[in-house]
Amino acid sequence: MKKKTGTLKPKLLVASGVIVAAVLVLGVLEITGTIHLLHSSPVVRAPGKPSYHSPVTTDKPKSPEPSSIVQQGTGTDLHGASVNNVPTDPSEWSTSSNGLVTVKLPSANGTFHSGDTIVGSASAGPVFYTLIDNQAGMISQGSISVVNSNFTATVQFTPYASGGQLDVYNTANNQLNGRQINEVVIPVKF
Repeated sequence: MKKKTGTLKPKLLVASGVIVAAVLVLGVLEITGTIHLLHSSPVVRAPGKPSYHSPVTTDKPKSPEPSSIVQQGTGTDLHGASVNNVPTDPSEWSTSSNGLVTVKLPSANGTFHSGDTIVGSASAGPVFYTLIDNQAGMISQGSISVVNSNFTATVQFTPYASGGQLDVYNTANNQLNGRQINEVVIPVKF
């Protein structure tokens, strides 16, 4: 018996073409993320409240979480006004890596109470601050105007832990939700 070479049955040829086309279409849809056949689909969550920094971690055991929603503090812009008791020794100040923002108060590892003042200087304004509690996360944030290269603001807040950090920075678009630049991070006690 002689075998036929070089010819395929038309039905087999059409079926093979359909299978190859289907595999190609599914491959393209998988690569573009339209379908998820080869991996699990991503979990989609509703957007949450913006978070600018994770809470500072310590080796101390955490106190229980507050039973109510974290109270967000407020800041009162003093428009660069002079205040008393600002350290005059630059070694006590905290400065951004590029030197464009300097915080004179509070001092690193100093105690920062509700009602205390943030004092500093910046080459451009406004500056923004975020006060972060080691336990609760962000407890106050806001903007501070820069007048004659100086900024001052009084901050009211409710701490939940004994310490945290104060971040003072500019943003790329001069908006609170912009990309942070010229950042100064100051560890504080409450």
